[in-house]
Amino acid sequence: MVNTRINGFDVLRAVAMWLGVVLHSIIVYKSEAEPNWPHENESYNALNLIYDFIHIFRMPLFYMVAGFFSCMVIYKSGSLFFVKQRARRILVPFIAGLIVIVPLSLFPFSFNQFYYVEKMNLTDAFQKSIYDLLKWKGMAHLWFLYYLLFFYAIAIVVVKVHRNLELRAPGIPFWVRVSSAFILLPAALSAVLIFFHSYMPPVYTGIKPNLFFLLYYGLFFLFGWYLFQMQELLHVLKKSGILFTLAGVLLFIVRWNHLYGTAITLSYISAATETCFIVLGITGLFIRYFNSESKTWRYFSDASYWVYLTHLFVVSSVQVLFISVTGIPSWFKLLIVLLTSFTVTMITYKAFVRNGIIGEYLHGKRNS
Repeated sequence: MVNTRINGFDVLRAVAMWLGVVLHSIIVYKSEAEPNWPHENESYNALNLIYDFIHIFRMPLFYMVAGFFSCMVIYKSGSLFFVKQRARRILVPFIAGLIVIVPLSLFPFSFNQFYYVEKMNLTDAFQKSIYDLLKWKGMAHLWFLYYLLFFYAIAIVVVKVHRNLELRAPGIPFWVRVSSAFILLPAALSAVLIFFHSYMPPVYTGIKPNLFFLLYYGLFFLFGWYLFQMQELLHVLKKSGILFTLAGVLLFIVRWNHLYGTAITLSYISAATETCFIVLGITGLFIRYFNSESKTWRYFSDASYWVYLTHLFVVSSVQVLFISVTGIPSWFKLLIVLLTSFTVTMITYKAFVRNGIIGEYLHGKRNS
């Protein structure tokens, strides 16, 4: 195992966070409306394709990187350090987020419901939205931290019981380990999708643990853990990243255009395979092209956690603000949403987070 940090994984984690902002920005402007979200009359079919494509790989990619870093920290610094660090960087922000960030993030949705859907007057809609802040409506966009804590807890228990990080059996030839890794992940994921009759886990932000989420994302967390232990795989991905990515994109296009017809089981297998290939391919590309030390990428990587935690309030507020504005094309509204969310979250990060106590909790102490 190498002990040097793989910068490409830091960038990968940041990209997974930033793509969440993109998803939530375009969701209002795609032609297929989503439950509980406002929806523009002028919408675009192309955004459905972009939304579905990002959605198929973004969170699996994030959990794979999380598994990789989890194994790395435990291997280097031990379980106790890992527990303290993750409690500080994940558990504390999660609890604080449920108390402060989630209610504020859902405020624009409540206002949209009362003012635009139920046609209340402005004062009543605003007041009722304020009262709604005290109601439990789920974890919103922070659900991913909730399941990450589950995976951390399971990893710690397994390490404590077995006192051994190794997943691979000694003596197995390298080509067997590589081929089995690239076959077993899609096969296991296919079994999960077939069992739950779905192409991916549906949107769910409830506090009751979702078995589909635990199995689906847990496979990628486990693969990331294994990837740290057998970093020879990284060299394979580095050389074959473009091939994995193209193969995954091709499978996605075939499935998205319903070319499998009524072969539903085949569609589930295709969905699992394309997700795995795209995750593996993008990982290889980032290891190859983004692995050099960069202060710019490091800055955006540090900022990405704060950006994702706080972006939903900004994004949804601007979306609701422009929902009844006519004379402005939806593509321009989308551009405003993206620019506003980027500007507000990055300015607040620089001004209040990076060199302060919040920054120490999110990514460790920074002096510049």
